[in-house]
Amino acid sequence: MRGICAPSSWWRAVTGEPGCPKDMRYGPCGGTRADGRCEVGDRPCPFVGAGRHWSPPVPAAREPVTVPFVAPRVVMDVREPVGYSGDPRRLWRDTAAVLEGTAALIGEHADRVEVDAGRLQVPDVVRLLAAGGTGVIATVTARDRDQEGLRQAVSALQHAAVLAVHCVTGDHPRALGIDRSPRWGGESFDVVAATVAAGVPASVAESPASPGPRVERVIAKERAGASMVILNHGGDPPDLVDFAHRCRDAGATVPMLAPVPIVVDPVSAARLDRFPGLRLPTGLTAAVATSRAPRREGIARAAALAADLMQTGVFAGVNLSGPAGIPTAEARLSITAELLDAMAV
Repeated sequence: MRGICAPSSWWRAVTGEPGCPKDMRYGPCGGTRADGRCEVGDRPCPFVGAGRHWSPPVPAAREPVTVPFVAPRVVMDVREPVGYSGDPRRLWRDTAAVLEGTAALIGEHADRVEVDAGRLQVPDVVRLLAAGGTGVIATVTARDRDQEGLRQAVSALQHAAVLAVHCVTGDHPRALGIDRSPRWGGESFDVVAATVAAGVPASVAESPASPGPRVERVIAKERAGASMVILNHGGDPPDLVDFAHRCRDAGATVPMLAPVPIVVDPVSAARLDRFPGLRLPTGLTAAVATSRAPRREGIARAAALAADLMQTGVFAGVNLSGPAGIPTAEARLSITAELLDAMAV
């Protein structure tokens, strides 16, 4: 553990690693690129490379202290489309009707300021979805929050009866081409600590395709209190299964959800490709791009991939991410409904 900063530096309760634009102490983050560069892209990741030794924030001897939680079999990433001008309450009610019986992953993204005038707050969205029969896993990032801000965010979600809080450091806006350099009040481990302290189940992410101590990070996050791990896109099913087995062999017992990308046109593929640290299944983008019916092809491939991953018996469920880049809320819901029908959910 590194030294404590002056109290005035509220966004850096503990000195971060030099060269990390997120002031992380226990990186590398999930956005680290395959060549070892930072997710921002203009520097090497200070946590990756020869001679680096990763020290977990939780002692190896500590037994995991998790909040009881049953991982859902199907989780769908959902968000309000950028520029949406309709009635947000109606949008989320319609979303709940499509997702009824599954779980939704919602929350904060680098392309959206935390509070937009006239938009619903995340706890309000949680309540609307829950009222329609959809459980919610809500993302909380350490971006632009100090430790008290993390506690307040988790408390608000707790009172909204969230299923779990997805605890992540957060994407850096500049990694997605947004010229903003936020302050960082911690990282995923700090969000987990605030979540578990509130008695709320903690979900975490990990990126199998990114360089660095990925298995070790899963172990450390479980010991910190994580009740579920949602894997980022990490290539083909054998790659994901191999990663899960390596985590189990190292002692991890936490349930894992496998990633299923929804790519229905070149735009949705390009949107997913924007995020560093991810690797899509081989041939997926080309197959959709060259198909005479790209939407049908993408939905069929997503349903087949989900079935393949679940049949391995390694994963507790799947996380359906997307459809990214689809311009209208109605089109997104239509695609989601078709996919869930194809999966017989």
